[in-house]
Amino acid sequence: MERAEFARVPLSAFPQCIIDQYDLTSLAHKGFVYIQIDGGMHGLPQASLLANQQLVHKITPAGFVEARHTPGLFFHTSKCIMFALIVDDFGIQHVGKPAADFLISTLQRDYTITID
Repeated sequence: MERAEFARVPLSAFPQCIIDQYDLTSLAHKGFVYIQIDGGMHGLPQASLLANQQLVHKITPAGFVEARHTPGLFFHTSKCIMFALIVDDFGIQHVGKPAADFLISTLQRDYTITID
């Protein structure tokens, strides 16, 4: 994220062991703990944008680019392969097993993936 975000979380949302470990009671104000978020976090409106930016950063060196007018659609600049990323699923179109293997190996460098 370019700048930090802040959130107000009810102290009651934390398990007692976390409250004790981090002495959150002393940090609470009117029953809430205020936290600073410096990176992506589930539930933030920016989470999908941050994930997309991270993916683009990781796959661009391998020759993948995002389609100009279709966010989430990626293609390779020289291989017959394209994929669409929708939430956490990939839809892949490729010509030949080597193209699919190339995408898989590219993703496995930075992500834990499952193939079905």
